[in-house]
Amino acid sequence: MDLMAPSSSSKAPCNSNSCKSVGILKCEICSQKFCHKHVKEHRDLLSHQLDEIVLEHDTLQRIIVEQKNKMNRHPNFISKELHDIAGQLQKARVDDDFVETDLRKWTDMLQGLRENVTNISSSTTNSRDPK
Repeated sequence: MDLMAPSSSSKAPCNSNSCKSVGILKCEICSQKFCHKHVKEHRDLLSHQLDEIVLEHDTLQRIIVEQKNKMNRHPNFISKELHDIAGQLQKARVDDDFVETDLRKWTDMLQGLRENVTNISSSTTNSRDPK
C-alpha cells in the first residue's frame, strides 16, 4: 500500500512548518501535503513514534516479569497480548508497513495493558497487605 499519493493540486504548499516548497505528495492517512524533503521527515517522525511504542512495550514487559518474580504470579492473558503486539511491531518495522492509525492502535493497546497490570498489581498488593 502506497502511503503517499500524488497531490491533486499542483501548486499547493507543503504543510511542513514554514516550508515554501510545493507539496508534491499527500499522506493518505493524515491528509497533509509534503514536498520531497518533508515526505522523508514525516516518515522519520512515524518511525520515531514506532520506536517510542516499542520502548513502552519493553517497559511493560519488564514490569510484568518483575511482578512475576515478586508475586510468583503471572498474568498470562497480558503476556499473550504483549507477545502478539511484539509480533505486530516487529513485522511493521521489518516491512516498513505502518501508518498513523497503526501507531494509535498499538499505543491504545499498550495503555490498556498497562492499566490491567497496574490493577492486578494493586489488587495483589491490597490482598497481601490488609489494613
